[in-house]
Amino acid sequence: IYLYILPLLAARAVLGIIYTVLIYGISGYSHCLARKYIYIY
Repeated sequence: IYLYILPLLAARAVLGIIYTVLIYGISGYSHCLARKYIYIY
């Protein structure tokens, strides 16, 4: 049972970390773009 549960938990944790990193990266990137456009205008 543990052999099946551990990989699932590990995969879930890794996916969660990747998901949060992607969200922070996208939000930060869009924030930088918005700042550049504000400075242009």
